Amino acid sequence: MTRTGACAGLRVLDLTQLLPGAVTTLILADLGADVLKVERPGEGDYMRWVPPVAGEMGAMFAAANRNKRSMTLDLKTPAGQDVLRRLAADADVLIEGFRPGVADRLGAGFNELSALNPRLVYCSLSGYGQTGPYARRPGHDLNYLAAAGITALTGAAGEAPALVGPQIADVWGGGITAAVAVLVGLLERGSTGRGRFLDVSMLDGSTLGLVNHLSAWLGAGVAYEPGGLPLNGGHANYGIYRAKDGYVTIADYEEKFWRRTCAVIGRPGLVDSHQTREAEETLREVFATKTRAEWEELLGAEDSCFMPVLTPEEAADSDHFAARGLTIQVGAGRQLATPVTRFGDGAHTPAPALGAHTDEVLTGLGLDPAVLRAEGAV
Repeated sequence: MTRTGACAGLRVLDLTQLLPGAVTTLILADLGADVLKVERPGEGDYMRWVPPVAGEMGAMFAAANRNKRSMTLDLKTPAGQDVLRRLAADADVLIEGFRPGVADRLGAGFNELSALNPRLVYCSLSGYGQTGPYARRPGHDLNYLAAAGITALTGAAGEAPALVGPQIADVWGGGITAAVAVLVGLLERGSTGRGRFLDVSMLDGSTLGLVNHLSAWLGAGVAYEPGGLPLNGGHANYGIYRAKDGYVTIADYEEKFWRRTCAVIGRPGLVDSHQTREAEETLREVFATKTRAEWEELLGAEDSCFMPVLTPEEAADSDHFAARGLTIQVGAGRQLATPVTRFGDGAHTPAPALGAHTDEVLTGLGLDPAVLRAEGAV
């Protein structure tokens, strides 16, 4: 690996599939960790083949698995389980994404591996957690957000809840939460000398997004009201409005910003009526008269909480993305950075082909790759 950073020298075993675990180990790999992705022989992580495919792998897989190595290993075989134990004995971190109980059945559970390596920080990343009535349910992002109470927040007054575009539970609730948990586990190990078991749930990690809404219920007994709260449609000065060629947003929560916006759009009389539907209708009429670029020219330079609604493609090609290094060069193409990519250094290596490092890893363990292939272990 060519990356360096705060995680340089850490050996990470990634037994997960799909996006959540890949995001966790991507963050560590961007910071210099040596991440070994352990995949099933033949098919590997099936995110490899999710379209659109660019070259020999799916674009999403490529973006989430740069700076990593890959080996194949059949954990259902005794020889494959023995190889994993050898790897875990010298690892700093292991992350798995099986349903509760599966890792134990494969000989890859925390108790067994921790007995071999007491310093191992072991992260189990699942949808609903290792305990609780939902623990053994299968699920995906939408299910976790629904169970967390977040999906209900997406609907306007009188309308059904809406699908959220990005995978919030997978990426933020799962991947980023698990990365933070792993780093906390490593920090604790620095004091105690011992690793620990981390039970990370995508539902659990997503619930912090309710800090505004559930605080009202838990602290004051005030229930969520669709379309009735200041930040979910109840106030005209915090909303989305159609322009001539798309949409724009204003979020003038503070009176000083709202006052300036009202002055610039020529409606100073709205300052004291931001909670009314009349003000909302006026804003709809006003914003529909100009394009996003025209509103950007008027409000973007002022002290107003204004932004046009950009498509992901427009955002990726914006001057701000460029200035902040939010896209990076990996091989011949661009990829999205993580929030901490800039804290590492060095060139990025493209995501590995399936099993590209199998022989290298086995040889490093003193094992014969040909023998293990004959046994069906790799």
